[in-house]
Amino acid sequence: MREVIAARRRRLKPFWDVFVDDIQPNARVRVFENQIGGRAGDPRGIVVANSSDTPDGSYAVLVGRNNVENGGTGILLTNADGIVVFENHVGDPNTAVGIDVDASSDNNLIVGNVISTGGTDVRDAGSGNCWRSNTYTTGSVPSCP
Repeated sequence: MREVIAARRRRLKPFWDVFVDDIQPNARVRVFENQIGGRAGDPRGIVVANSSDTPDGSYAVLVGRNNVENGGTGILLTNADGIVVFENHVGDPNTAVGIDVDASSDNNLIVGNVISTGGTDVRDAGSGNCWRSNTYTTGSVPSCP
């Protein structure tokens, strides 16, 4: 049995606006079409942490079409593999990092996002991540493997 979890079309403003943790392979968790943040000092908009590899190519978590505005990191992947981040609008002048992929996050697809911050728009310390058709000004990311 496959469990489907979704956060859709919500206006979210808690301390960590969306925190998705301990995701199993092929879970198909969706964070979709949300308005997140908008408060100076929010540390993170969307955090995806501790996901498992997806050997058959299906996604573990889908983060799409969100509008993320906050003062810290817009979207953070930490120890997260098999994540799809697509068509999000991330950042405002107070955002430090738009999309941040840490060193333990691998084989993710980041595509079609618009990132504009007052700091670093994009940062990727992982390996095997695919960045395609994103719009940003600051930071650098690898091309698709």
